[in-house]
This record gives sequence, structure tokens and C-alpha cells, in this order.
Amino acid sequence: MRKKIFFRLEVSDGYPPVAEESLWINEINDRLYEIDNIPFYTRDVSLGDIVSATQEEGILYFRSVIRDSGNSTLRVIFFDEERSNVCVIDYLKQLGCEVEFFSKKFIAVSIKKAEELADVISYLEAQAAEEILDYEIGKVVI
Repeated sequence: MRKKIFFRLEVSDGYPPVAEESLWINEINDRLYEIDNIPFYTRDVSLGDIVSATQEEGILYFRSVIRDSGNSTLRVIFFDEERSNVCVIDYLKQLGCEVEFFSKKFIAVSIKKAEELADVISYLEAQAAEEILDYEIGKVVI
């Protein structure tokens, strides 16, 4: 059975739009878990991180990162849902990124190698300058 771990989020000026985010995890043992999807809001973890948790009323809550996966996380919001964002997503995948969809306009991106991070950010900066998208940094490993 798959499990989830919850992250308490600090909301400022209505962002993020939720006070908690849950992520899928793989249980390593009764105290350690591997993050199994890309976070959309928390800046504490990235895909593949090994974390510890506390249990409160049967719910697992993030405690700390035990081992960093080396992955970085970015979030991208596209300004126009009707515009074809496929080219951007395809390019990110060509750079070796994993992409997870919240909606057609909002994606989370996992970057596996630190050396690819500069290329990804440079590409997103160029797209932002053309007012195609905006992005934010989640957790970055350099």
C-alpha cells in the first residue's frame, strides 16, 4: 500500500494556496521514507530524498531530510493555457528533467544533475523574458 507524507507550509499573501502538501513515499523502514513524486509547494525536499517523519494521529509529517538525492526542484507556471506548452516541456525532458503536472498551466520539474540546473534556469529565464511562463525555485542542490 502506498503512503503519503505531509508537509506543513508557510502561507504568505495567499501563496501557496494550501497550508499542507502531501507527497507519495516509498517506505524504507518504519522510520525512513523515500520521496516518490515531485513537490509542487514545499521547498524542503526533492524527488528521491530520504526523509524521516513523525506520526500524529496516524498521519506522517515530515521531520527532516536524512539523505539528499541530489535532485533539484523548480516549478513552472505557463501564462496561457491555450498556447502550446509542449515545446517547453519536451525541451525540459530532453535536458534530462522529470516533469509532473498539477494542471495544464502548472508543472513541477525535477533536475537530476547539478550541471544541468544552469541550463534549465537559463532556458526558463529566456522563456520568462518572452512572457511565456514564470518559474520559482523549490529546492536546489548545487
